[in-house]
Amino acid sequence: MIKKFALKLRTRFALKKNIVRKSIPFTSAKKIGVLVNGDIKEKQAVNNFIDSLTSEGKEVQVLCFTKPPKKKEKPKKLFPFRHDTFSIKDFKAHGGFGSKKINNFVKTDFDYLFSLNTSPFLPFETILASCEAKCRIGSFLEEKESFYELMVHGNKKGDLSSILEQMIFFTKKIDNNEG
Repeated sequence: MIKKFALKLRTRFALKKNIVRKSIPFTSAKKIGVLVNGDIKEKQAVNNFIDSLTSEGKEVQVLCFTKPPKKKEKPKKLFPFRHDTFSIKDFKAHGGFGSKKINNFVKTDFDYLFSLNTSPFLPFETILASCEAKCRIGSFLEEKESFYELMVHGNKKGDLSSILEQMIFFTKKIDNNEG
């Protein structure tokens, strides 16, 4: 309970920092970050999404939220691609990041950061608010506009596959030709 309150405060504070964000054309992007929840049902859609990014020559770093492993249990590999995992235990009681994985992810200068969730999720919001990614992309979530530079709708509510298709489609349309 205290940790959740602290995360909300940290997130609100992080959103107030004036981080300058300016998207670059997708063709120029090199580093892509992806936040994904390991509990999602549409794992194949996520695999296809990651494959499409890597086939474009992008360096993709994935951070996957999981439930804390039980004692003496190794974390499961949830996807066939390389990914780091974290859980709620990786946040300190005061809302800070208690793991190198999260700290490194947040400090990485991503050209694009994709949040692959279809409902509000506080750990992702804290990371999104704290990161220095040039462009943050996610599913349209009412009253969460401050976390993203680009939000997309899927064909049906909660349909991650169509949301991922829309994310790729619109991200590829980003072109910063200024006159």
